[in-house]
Amino acid sequence: MKRFTFRVFSILIACLATSSVLHATPILVNGSLTGPIANGVVPPGWTTLSETPDTMDQNNNVGVFGNTQFVTAPAGPSPDGGTWVGFAHNGSFVETFGQSISGFTVGAGYTVSWYLGNFGYSGVSPPYGAPNGVEVLLDGVSVGSSSLVSSGSGWTPQSLNFLATSAIQQLAFRPVSTAKSYISIDGLALANATPTPVPEPSTVLLLASGLAGILGYGWRRKGTQA
Repeated sequence: MKRFTFRVFSILIACLATSSVLHATPILVNGSLTGPIANGVVPPGWTTLSETPDTMDQNNNVGVFGNTQFVTAPAGPSPDGGTWVGFAHNGSFVETFGQSISGFTVGAGYTVSWYLGNFGYSGVSPPYGAPNGVEVLLDGVSVGSSSLVSSGSGWTPQSLNFLATSAIQQLAFRPVSTAKSYISIDGLALANATPTPVPEPSTVLLLASGLAGILGYGWRRKGTQA
């Protein structure tokens, strides 16, 4: 009987494990922001949503007016490497870019992460050099923002959690502060946030019924062998 009880308990644990709500990670295209260096153009897979964000690297700050002047020269590429997107805010305009992503599970939690640099743009006076961070938008609605980083502070890893509200969502990024700034972003990635799986009531009822049936069968079998 002990062996039978242990077997029933093992089956129950396995059923509860498989009853958890699971969801696949949607695919974010070209999170490395790899593309030709260009003023007013974002890398393949991405779409400009407002004004003219740029594709650049540590040697080419195409910036707001297409020059190569940094306020503070980058020490090198981001940890993700290659090119990145530079985008500005000066109070009168804000540069925004994003992409439409499918495969979200409604109500599930996700984490978007990136590297943020603030190297500014010195082609005008005063320069675009104020501290700034990244605001994340989901279908045009803000879901939060990162901490601000100062000019010349190097690449900073950042992340933000959000809940999906539709199977297809537009994920977008823009500077959060209206201060005159020009920031850099690279290494965008999307992952499942750690969930707390809760079986649905119908699943729990089904498992309870199954367990009762298994136990009933065990007792009947024991009675016939007595």
